[in-house]
Amino acid sequence: MESEITTYTRLLDRMREDVREVLLGLYGAGLNWRPLPTDTNSVYALAQHSAWVEDWWIGSVAARAPFPHNWDNDEDLASSGDDPADLLVFLDQAAVRTAAFFATLDPDELGARRERIRRDGSVDTRSVRYCIVHTIEHYSEHIGQMRLTRQLWEAGQNKP
Repeated sequence: MESEITTYTRLLDRMREDVREVLLGLYGAGLNWRPLPTDTNSVYALAQHSAWVEDWWIGSVAARAPFPHNWDNDEDLASSGDDPADLLVFLDQAAVRTAAFFATLDPDELGARRERIRRDGSVDTRSVRYCIVHTIEHYSEHIGQMRLTRQLWEAGQNKP
């Protein structure tokens, strides 16, 4: 039977692979296009945000490591770029940091509580397990948004 940590590893690997599939062959305008001028995000922004969320919840909250990005004002959701390779670097770095944490994580520690400081200064306490499962859930939501955004972009490019 597969261990819980192995299951999480497999699911996170699949999430990152799904992001890669959305990015494959998408450059420039397609990466940065937003379905609506406000209240929506580009594929580029969602991909960067997803990798940063993994670094935050698993790397910083669960593993208690310093957060490796400047994330004061949702810079990730305002980000743009022309090359998906830049986003793959974020995904690969998050994968390495998560794997390093999982390699040292005792399964008995999955229920251990971790504190995080919210933007408003309040303290929130979650289990290590929650941090991991929430990251998987978060990836899943944004992968769906990325797929739909790409489909809408491509449909708009194929108008007669």
